[in-house]
Amino acid sequence: MNVYKKIFRYLASLNIYKSIPIYNINWTKKNFFFKSILHNLEINFVDIGARGNSSEELDSLKDHINYIGFDADENEIRRLTKLNSGYKKKKYISAFVGNEKEYFDFHIYKKQESSSVYKLNNTFLKWFQSNKDYIEKKIKVQSNTLDNLINEDIDIIKLDTQGNEFEILQGATKSLQKALIVEVEVEFYQIYEKQKLAFDIMKKMNDHNFEILYINRVFSSSKKFKGVSKGQITFGEILFGISREQAMKLSIEKQIKYCVLLINYGHIDFAFDIFENNNELKQKCPQLNSYFRSVNYEASKLKKFIRFSIDKIIFLLLFFRKTNGLKGDSDRSWPIR
Repeated sequence: MNVYKKIFRYLASLNIYKSIPIYNINWTKKNFFFKSILHNLEINFVDIGARGNSSEELDSLKDHINYIGFDADENEIRRLTKLNSGYKKKKYISAFVGNEKEYFDFHIYKKQESSSVYKLNNTFLKWFQSNKDYIEKKIKVQSNTLDNLINEDIDIIKLDTQGNEFEILQGATKSLQKALIVEVEVEFYQIYEKQKLAFDIMKKMNDHNFEILYINRVFSSSKKFKGVSKGQITFGEILFGISREQAMKLSIEKQIKYCVLLINYGHIDFAFDIFENNNELKQKCPQLNSYFRSVNYEASKLKKFIRFSIDKIIFLLLFFRKTNGLKGDSDRSWPIR
């Protein structure tokens, strides 16, 4: 979807905060821009927790994406398979991904997007969430590791599995060695019992030579407080990318794909550093050179003055508004708190 159509869709909604704008909305490019760089190169995307098919941040790259989606719910897999995703190739696999091959109970909640191998933490329910979100049933599922389930090359991994993201990473050592970008939903508050928290995942990803590119924070306010409050950070998404040093060791094809992905997410300076330090990449992909020359310049003093003046007005408006007044919001929908 064209970025301007997305903006209009958000603005047209009754409550723009609940429409959850994509976090790279300012950085998306036209499809033909990426086509001119990638040509016939394909990007391999593994989506674990494919329910809802939520990967709009990659819409401009769909023509080049080979998509593999995992979900433990067979009915959801059948539904997704029938949809027109827009990806170049797609494959859905009904499987629960974990850190080893074993059987265990999986909890299906009334609010199905909360379904997890873990039970919701009573403390979280007490302070933040309605007690109406109860477990409707338990089903027996068999888990398997990502390394066992796929042999394909991987460029992007997305994890959104309600609490067992750390265990998936434990069983994905070989997959992480192939990946360039990994997006993980993380909890800063103990939403589910026994789950690992954000700092555990950060440590795990650091051990695999990944760096944090971006954190989208999600805030929750006490369910009993009716007024306006800043809220508390409870969960979020972290976008990880391999380090510059690791990127220099990649094949030229992988470097091109990594540069494209970084540009798509707005990390243009990172992509430039990779490009600028590889003469072979410059020869192989002159289109990137043209792009960087068009954006790598410092604004004039007049432009800076105008920007700073506009910023002050926006800042004052946001200051007077204080928060968006919702019980839960995120960096996607509110840039100042």
